[in-house]
Amino acid sequence: MEKYLTEKLIEDRLRKRGVGESYQDIDEDLANEQLKNHFGFEITEDWKPTADHYIYEESTADGYTVYISTDNPDRIDIGSDIFYYENDLDDEFYEVLGDGLFVYTDDTNSYQLREALERLYDDYIGDIKKEIEDELIEEGYERTTEMV
Repeated sequence: MEKYLTEKLIEDRLRKRGVGESYQDIDEDLANEQLKNHFGFEITEDWKPTADHYIYEESTADGYTVYISTDNPDRIDIGSDIFYYENDLDDEFYEVLGDGLFVYTDDTNSYQLREALERLYDDYIGDIKKEIEDELIEEGYERTTEMV
C-alpha cells in the first residue's frame, strides 16, 4: 500500500509542533519565540552598544523626522542608512532579523516590525513544511503531483 503526502498530513504535523499556518493563527508571543529560535535574532528597546544593528527614529536640525537603520550608529551613511518614510523599515527589519542579528529598536510595537515578523513567519512555515515533507519521505510517503 502506497502512502502519499497530503496537505492535511503536513498541517497535522505542524499542529503537533505547535506551529500555526500563519502568524495570526497562534499566540503572538509564541510565534515570536519560535521565530527567535529559528532565525537566532534578538530584539531590544534598551540601547545596547553591543547590538549588531540599530533601527530608530531621529529628528533633523530643522524638525523633520527621519528613520535610521544602521549597523554603526557612530557613522551614519546618509545615502543608505536614512529613510524619510517609516514604511521602508519593514524591509530593514525583515532583512536584519532574517540574518539572525541582535537589533536595537526604539519601538518594539511598531507596525513595521510586526509586518517583518509576519513575513518571517511565512518563511519559517515554509522551512518547517520542507522539514516535515523530508521526514515523511523518510517514513515512506511519496509526493503526488498535487504536492509539487
